[in-house]
Amino acid sequence: MFGGCGWPPLSVRSASKGAVTLPPDQEPEPDGTIVRGQARAYLQSHPGPADVTCVIEVADSSLDDARTRTLGIYARSGIAQYVIVNLVDSCIEVYEEPSTAEGQYSKMTRLDGAAMVPLHVCTAKRLEVPARDLLPSLVPLDAAGRTG
Repeated sequence: MFGGCGWPPLSVRSASKGAVTLPPDQEPEPDGTIVRGQARAYLQSHPGPADVTCVIEVADSSLDDARTRTLGIYARSGIAQYVIVNLVDSCIEVYEEPSTAEGQYSKMTRLDGAAMVPLHVCTAKRLEVPARDLLPSLVPLDAAGRTG
């Protein structure tokens, strides 16, 4: 929970728990979202653009689509932050400052595994997450999950 944002605590949701409803008739199912309010608030309906502070997509073979079509959907809807976990290049792409008219973001930051990813919690607050925690390990693990 995060306070001080002028609205109820936030929830972090995975795509398996539901879609995001975007105009005019889009319902993408992102890999993760940060939405305002408690999860129970969305039992009867999906969060909309005013509820979503950040959308997260994990992309490998879908990277081109994530950077074009999907990015445009979120930007046109005014989603403040769109984050792509880029598995192809092992980096995080953070898109901010959406232009609803153009369907683009005016700011893009590319972060490597050593960086901190500032996820939008609300206008004035960020949740700093290590990029390495969002990227898969490059070191092979044994059956017990230990590095070799």
